Amino acid sequence: MHAPRADQPNTELAHGIRGLLERHVGHHDGALSPGAVVLVVRDGATAAAHAAGLTRGSDDASARAVTPATRYDVASITKVMATTALLMHLHDTGDLPFGTPLGDLLPEFGGPGKEEVTLAALLAHEAGLAPWEPVYVHATERDAALAWVARRGLIAPPGQRHSYSDLGFMLLGGALERWSRQRLDRLTERTIHEPLGLTATGFRPATPDDPRRPDPAPDIAATAPGDLHERRMIETGDPYPVDADPGAFGGWRTHTLCGEVADGNAFHAFGGVAGHAGVFTTAADLARFASAVLDGVQGRDNPLASPPTVRRFLQPTGWPRQALGWWVDPAGAATGGRLIGHSGFTGARFGIVPDRETVLVLLANRQQLGPPAPDITPLWRELTALVTV
Repeated sequence: MHAPRADQPNTELAHGIRGLLERHVGHHDGALSPGAVVLVVRDGATAAAHAAGLTRGSDDASARAVTPATRYDVASITKVMATTALLMHLHDTGDLPFGTPLGDLLPEFGGPGKEEVTLAALLAHEAGLAPWEPVYVHATERDAALAWVARRGLIAPPGQRHSYSDLGFMLLGGALERWSRQRLDRLTERTIHEPLGLTATGFRPATPDDPRRPDPAPDIAATAPGDLHERRMIETGDPYPVDADPGAFGGWRTHTLCGEVADGNAFHAFGGVAGHAGVFTTAADLARFASAVLDGVQGRDNPLASPPTVRRFLQPTGWPRQALGWWVDPAGAATGGRLIGHSGFTGARFGIVPDRETVLVLLANRQQLGPPAPDITPLWRELTALVTV
């Protein structure tokens, strides 16, 4: 593994990041998030780190200034930081090859065309599953929720369409649990997070029955004003028309979410631990995870998987911007080289730029300003352009 180097601050880069955050973060008109953290690691050393704004709304008495140590709900980054990372490791060891049919692990996943669905097809979002459903309207217990998802029919033949699917990663999480006989959070902690030294990363940081983190700590950024966003998704059918009645669900959260995952399916259906969402982390931990992946890309040893396996997972599939679990920008928009990473609906994004030996992390809580939540993309584009000039 690439040995960490002493921090090498880049004054010009730090000044540019500070300016971007002053423009885009806060509670002023046009702000994209009430708080944010940006971290840039270059050649194994911290080149710039900056935190701005508040952990909650400006009118909330419990709001605190964001620091580099503030933990964020990273939503769909869970797909790579937990589920995909596990499958990279297990494919590498030969314990669970990515060509394994899902039905071998989840026999309840049956029906026309489903025998063709492999773990790789789910990772590549080409299994033919619907993008999203409010599973919790139909089931609010882990086993029942997994069974409900497994019974859903396909919307396209496997391999014929790219359809980014939360349901697919719920099934991957369930398959990993069934195979390992461990809950996903425990399996991920022991297999991925502990070996990488990710001490501030995990599921359910504010769950009362977790003795390690018994209360919503002040270092966690609030995520969203309850389940308002998802309720509106069901009511309007935007962006995914679904056959569900929001009035049939009595568990809607109306309080400010802090330390409990914002994603409704992860929280209500899977108890805060799911293959598609649920991880909380810091910028430093996310950068450390990304740096291990970068090591693999560059042919260096790392705790995740051998370089050939890392490279195999990062090869684009039949869909140019989709690899096995990962998003890849092969054209290198605004970077001059490949950009590998993922995003989270809450406002989290990270990217690895192998040609520049660079990792970029952005953690934000844009949903606190919605709904509708501001689009964080303009800030991300400016950051990627800034760190790769």
